[in-house]
Amino acid sequence: MSDDHAAAERRRARMAYVDALPTEVRRLVHEHGLEIIKAFLDCGVKKPNQITHLIDIVRRGSGEIGKRFNPSLILGSNKEKLR
Repeated sequence: MSDDHAAAERRRARMAYVDALPTEVRRLVHEHGLEIIKAFLDCGVKKPNQITHLIDIVRRGSGEIGKRFNPSLILGSNKEKLR
């Protein structure tokens, strides 16, 4: 099998996989990419509204006010070793 034929076969398999997905999940694939949506599906997150919610949370970041990370809480006296 030539490289071109193998690549064409992979594209066909990928398209068949996407075509078999529910309509709303296919919309998410077109919006965010197959790899991202497939990761959610592989982890058991199947509902489109849950996938959308999680993607929005990650892209917007935390809504918390204040310091996001205080290295001294984790590193303690090892902080100096990292400089």
